[in-house]
Amino acid sequence: MRVITFLIKATLVSTVCLLILLSVAIFMMQTKPFKDLPIIGDYEPLMVLSGSMEPQLKVGSVVFIGRVDTDQIREGDIITFSLPVELNQGQPSGQTLVTHRVVAVIEQGRTRLFQTKGDANNDVDARLVDETDVKGRERFDIPYLGYVSHYLRGRSGFLILVSLGLVIIAYEISSTVIRVNRERFVS
Repeated sequence: MRVITFLIKATLVSTVCLLILLSVAIFMMQTKPFKDLPIIGDYEPLMVLSGSMEPQLKVGSVVFIGRVDTDQIREGDIITFSLPVELNQGQPSGQTLVTHRVVAVIEQGRTRLFQTKGDANNDVDARLVDETDVKGRERFDIPYLGYVSHYLRGRSGFLILVSLGLVIIAYEISSTVIRVNRERFVS
């Protein structure tokens, strides 16, 4: 019976700790400029903000991209690339990241260009993607994990994280005190 109780408690504590670590990693990802994306192993996590790639990548999911040699990119691959944001009278005023599927690979001399399209979009993207703008290829995604991260970045989410941490610490302290008292009583 003790072994089963221990396994249940250990599983719950491990799950909560893993969720907290993932949330902190995603929180850190959201607060840095994308040029300094945090790397988890060989992967960079990005939150899916639009429905252009549904049903493959759902809004609120976290997609993990891995670095890739652009010579290895083929039609059908999902890539993440930087795109200039034109907000200031047609002038580039920054960059954004886009994750879309490659529908055509175009060779122009020594340069490779990629025609991309969101799965849910009717038309291909207006601009061809230069190989120098490719940040990586999609490796895997975790549906809806981005919503958890977004919630935990708010005040109530932060309070929940702190409360969970305090509960775990209090539980560990009380378990240790009870165990020590039992050992004294038995001795």
